[in-house]
Amino acid sequence: MTSQIICQHCDEPFDYTDAEREFRQERGLARPLLCPTCRQRDRQRRNGDLVNLYMRTDSFDPFLLGENTQAGSTSRNTQDIRTMYDATCAACGESTRVPFIPRNDRPVYCKDCFNARKGR
Repeated sequence: MTSQIICQHCDEPFDYTDAEREFRQERGLARPLLCPTCRQRDRQRRNGDLVNLYMRTDSFDPFLLGENTQAGSTSRNTQDIRTMYDATCAACGESTRVPFIPRNDRPVYCKDCFNARKGR
């Protein structure tokens, strides 16, 4: 048996099937409040936010992602930007910045030396 539910975002009715009801009951999930289209849109938005969060660096260029900015400033919060740490390259001795806390037991390389070691 299929019942109709009204989506809380778009006010469109959608089918709530027995199969979905059983699936949700087995996993202890509540009845859906949003239609499949609105749920998909919310998932894409959340996943996009996560992807953007983990792509942060000091050299982050929002234009590569097609984001609108004015004069190079972004609308991002400062807490979203990845913390960079000062280090000295183990190969050439130049100072560099890396997105992790350098440890004394592991060598740290600048971008050029890292890419040279990887054959890039």
